[in-house]
Amino acid sequence: MLAEKPKYPPGQKYAYSNVGYTIAGAMAEKVAGDTWEDLMKREVFEPLKITEAGFGPPRSTDKTLEQPRGHRKILAGKVSVE
Repeated sequence: MLAEKPKYPPGQKYAYSNVGYTIAGAMAEKVAGDTWEDLMKREVFEPLKITEAGFGPPRSTDKTLEQPRGHRKILAGKVSVE
């Protein structure tokens, strides 16, 4: 991703991307010497007393079939299949 050129010249047009967050997470891991997940737990969740947060794709609430949930389009958005 870092080797690709931007879709548009700087300042010409806006194109949203989550890549900056991924790069920032990798930078934080490198500087702190810890995983992003452990940093989030220690620096965000614990001080805010957040006890029900997780990482990765959303999971099914069906205990017999632990699979990621899909989404379906509804009008202009997406809704969880469950």
